[in-house]
This record gives sequence, structure tokens and C-alpha cells, in this order.
Amino acid sequence: MYFTLAKTFGIRLSHTAAYHPRANGAIERWHRTLKAAIMCHTSVHWVSALSAVLLGLRTAFKEDLQCSPADMVYGENLCLPSQFFVQQQP
Repeated sequence: MYFTLAKTFGIRLSHTAAYHPRANGAIERWHRTLKAAIMCHTSVHWVSALSAVLLGLRTAFKEDLQCSPADMVYGENLCLPSQFFVQQQP
């Protein structure tokens, strides 16, 4: 099923060597950023902080892309939880 979905959506699969961080540089850097962000939360269980951390990473502006990852996927900015409580002026 996985290969069928990849073919349907035109996704090119690539294989890398297991346990070889230098070959997987981009994802290893992302994992380091994710781990650091989770460690900043004071909750005992990392799973409880994961949704907030991922929202923050997805809405963070990337200088090299000149947009956030959410902008690239959805074509617009995501609303952060604090923005739901801000009253707009007429």
C-alpha cells in the first residue's frame, strides 16, 4: 500500500544506510531541533508537549525558504492558539 500511494502521488522513494547519521544529515538536524524543543517543555511526558512543539516548528519562519513550512503546505499562515483570543477591531 505504501508503494502504491507513493507512486500515485509521484513521490520518489530513496533508501539510505541504517545507523549512518552523516548520510541522513537533513533529517538528523531536524530531529536535533525537535528534541531540543521538546526538552524546553517542563511536562514530564514528552508526548504531551509534542503537539505544541510541532505547531511551533511548522509555523516558524525559515529564512532560506522565505516562508514557514505551513505556508508551503497550506498556502496560508496557521492560526496559533493565542490568536483565537485576540479580538479584532472593526
